[in-house]
Amino acid sequence: MKKTGGSSGGFGVVLAAAGSGTRFGSGENPGRKQFMELGGRPLITYSLDAFASIPEVRVVCIVAPAE
Repeated sequence: MKKTGGSSGGFGVVLAAAGSGTRFGSGENPGRKQFMELGGRPLITYSLDAFASIPEVRVVCIVAPAE
């Protein structure tokens, strides 16, 4: 595949973390499943680590509701 233009070869990721979490159950952060812990870590960190391991990912934008 041939590259054209001035592309840097990377891309950005939009990580949607805005769900209500109603099916996820309640806990200390009801409706905020991205911050609930699994294996001692907030769930959102698993996605962030996965994207951080891809060299072509230049930026990750997290979309979450305002508090």
